[in-house]
Amino acid sequence: LSKKDMTGSEWHRQAKRGYLSSFLGGLVTAYILSLFLENILVDSWQSAVQIAVLIWIGFRLAPSVNCLFFEKKSPIVFAINVGFDLVYLVIMSIILTIWQ
Repeated sequence: LSKKDMTGSEWHRQAKRGYLSSFLGGLVTAYILSLFLENILVDSWQSAVQIAVLIWIGFRLAPSVNCLFFEKKSPIVFAINVGFDLVYLVIMSIILTIWQ
């Protein structure tokens, strides 16, 4: 269903589910990332940024390139989506490294 096909309460219910799943996904990502950073003994924010970029390239950017070809997504939408992932992985890595 599109947003225009939903009533106000249906749209709010869908939005709540989306926010909840996004929050839970962020917690899982932060937990797994903290284990990874701890196990490879990252001890500086510079190293955290390097690891975050490598994780992003290997686990988010490379598999997502298929969207450009098979799903025919816009390159701009693709760049926004994977760019957002890069930003949050870098910020999360820095915070987790400093917090350890």
